[in-house]
Amino acid sequence: MDQRAVWVLAREDDAYRLYLRARGWRLNCFAQPEALRAALPPVAARQLAARMRPVAFILLADTATNCRLAQLIRGLVPGALLVALARTHSSHEMTALLRVGVHWVLRYGDAPTLLAATVRALLVQRGALKVRADQIDGWALADLGWSLRHRDSTGIRLSVSERALLLCLFEAPGHLASHARIAESVAQAWRDVPGRNPRTPRMRSVVHGLRKRMASHGLPELPIEPLHNFGYIWAVA
Repeated sequence: MDQRAVWVLAREDDAYRLYLRARGWRLNCFAQPEALRAALPPVAARQLAARMRPVAFILLADTATNCRLAQLIRGLVPGALLVALARTHSSHEMTALLRVGVHWVLRYGDAPTLLAATVRALLVQRGALKVRADQIDGWALADLGWSLRHRDSTGIRLSVSERALLLCLFEAPGHLASHARIAESVAQAWRDVPGRNPRTPRMRSVVHGLRKRMASHGLPELPIEPLHNFGYIWAVA
């Protein structure tokens, strides 16, 4: 992923900015709105030269500043992808950001992994990031998705529910999937098993069981994280 295509407005000590840096993202960072405004015309010129390759902007200032900058960016940088922070859970703030063209509203307190997954998903959907549906950062699904392997280690065989969960996360843009999407994937997987009664297992139990089996095989910790009131994410750099 060319993470230089990601621009961030945030304080130097902002937790989201620090998280992305710690995960190895190469960001164009600005601490002040004025500095970002001054940098926008050259960005627009490069966009035209690069045939409109999408650029993502993460706006982590107050809502009013984020709204003004989102409008400016949309006017200067066609095709820009916008993620902005709402400092409160007020529906008024979220609506204001969506009205000026923000593609995803990050609510204060949302997990940094959710922000990373959202930006990746937007870039995948716009064609700025190419991913393989069977591989993520050294992890791979083999044998038609029935085996999970890490780099050169021996793989472990997956159950019907485990396979459905991992296929869902591997294939989802940003490797982020809702509870509803995962439940649909698992239900369909059990319908496709001949001679077996469909099951609707709890995903928490599926993930816990998979973690235990991976540990017993000496594999690294499974990078799946729950997102409160949303679903699960495969946490990647």
